Amino acid sequence: MLYEKKKFLLFSGYNNRAVITICRTLEKLNVDYCIIANGENGFLSKSIYKDKIFHSLANQRLDINEVSQVLEKIKLNYNIKTVIILPTTEYLNRFLLKHRLLLETQGGCEIPLVDQSTYEQISDKESFALLCDRFNIHIPKTYLLNEKTPLPFVAKPKKEFNKENKRTYPYLIFSKEDISNFLKLQNIEDYYFQEFIGGNSVYLLFYFYKDGSYKLMVQQNGGQQPNGKSIFFAWSRLPDNRMQIDKFVELFKSVSYQGLVMVELKGGDKHYCMIEANPRAWGPIQLTSDSHFNLIMCYIEEYLSVKIPPKNFKVKIGIPYFWFNGYLDAIFSKNPITWFKYGKSMFWKKILKLPFHEVYFHKDTFGIFYAEFIQIIKKYLRKQ
Repeated sequence: MLYEKKKFLLFSGYNNRAVITICRTLEKLNVDYCIIANGENGFLSKSIYKDKIFHSLANQRLDINEVSQVLEKIKLNYNIKTVIILPTTEYLNRFLLKHRLLLETQGGCEIPLVDQSTYEQISDKESFALLCDRFNIHIPKTYLLNEKTPLPFVAKPKKEFNKENKRTYPYLIFSKEDISNFLKLQNIEDYYFQEFIGGNSVYLLFYFYKDGSYKLMVQQNGGQQPNGKSIFFAWSRLPDNRMQIDKFVELFKSVSYQGLVMVELKGGDKHYCMIEANPRAWGPIQLTSDSHFNLIMCYIEEYLSVKIPPKNFKVKIGIPYFWFNGYLDAIFSKNPITWFKYGKSMFWKKILKLPFHEVYFHKDTFGIFYAEFIQIIKKYLRKQ
């Protein structure tokens, strides 16, 4: 054990692929941690990490009273002073920020997040787009929604949660019928409208330290589930000047940002446009580990004061990431898969390597792989 007075805490149940990567990293470095499962033990019960589950929440909605009680039990049970809660999902992060004062002063927690105002400025799509514009970072054109709005375009939520505190998601609009369906389902006041950007798709994967230094890896996206859902195939690549990395670094330093953040860029022929930012762990973060640039280690470095040797941050280029069941689910969908530039050709080029880099097709999580596979097959058969 590296440090006996602090313990990492994970909340599972959402963003499962990221949670598994974090578990693997902590196990590899022999770092002490435990897990609060969301509702039932769920997917983690089918992995070797089930023994790390300290408590299962009564329901899927986080309750500050229940969480506070569990935190006290963790500290007593393990005889520790501080619990470091790793930020894994948008809902969890906003819950932690809302109750930060109580959790830090009475709960004995460290929360590796910036202040609430800064977090929301980065996470909410419209406010981050406006911030990028101030730093002369390319963003998609903004449209007014009317009969002359050019197709296709994207309806983007102004904030992650609307006035009813419900999560909002982008809509890809390709036809007049799509516009009609969107207006039936959503409140137009919750959205703004941008041009649709096709072509290349990359993620800038950052970790910013408290002292302003940072680490960066670039993920080239190959294949995405229909309707802008999860990336199922990607690979590590080198950055280039079109990505405006220096401007993003200047932006994040200007707001004293700390921690993980993923910035999605699209385009790439002449320049990339910023699409959105996620200030938390992302689904394909296993790619950073497989590429020998594991950004989860930065938390260990910073919050346990453990020096990670520089050799652990020498990125390998061209390493693939693959989520087979995400790909299978996309194949069974009625809507077409999104293949980005070079995505399909690279997929077949690396096909023999993909099983070794499949996120769940490993000894520690094969139970999850199998359960997810059966679930998707059953869903497909019900549609027939």
